[in-house]
Amino acid sequence: MDQNVSVSSHNFTGCSSGIKPADAINVNKNTMQVTPAGVNWNETANHGRDGGQVGLVDGSVQMTSSKQALWDLLVLGDDNGSLHFLFPRPTQQAQ
Repeated sequence: MDQNVSVSSHNFTGCSSGIKPADAINVNKNTMQVTPAGVNWNETANHGRDGGQVGLVDGSVQMTSSKQALWDLLVLGDDNGSLHFLFPRPTQQAQ
């Protein structure tokens, strides 16, 4: 997932993979909705809300050009109502 996307929650610790902290996006396959409704591409100086890239487990990378295209991909990945992502974190200086 492109790191310039907003998420439902940060520092999620309930991922079944055991990796933490993860970020989560809540999805509902029945309604084809993502919650909260504000999940979208972040508007940053280098990015904008015109879309972004989503890497899939089949190795492909899909370009999305709208909030709806992002949601369409996210609801396909739902297995239990929550998708978990690891985004790059700022590096910490050794002490």
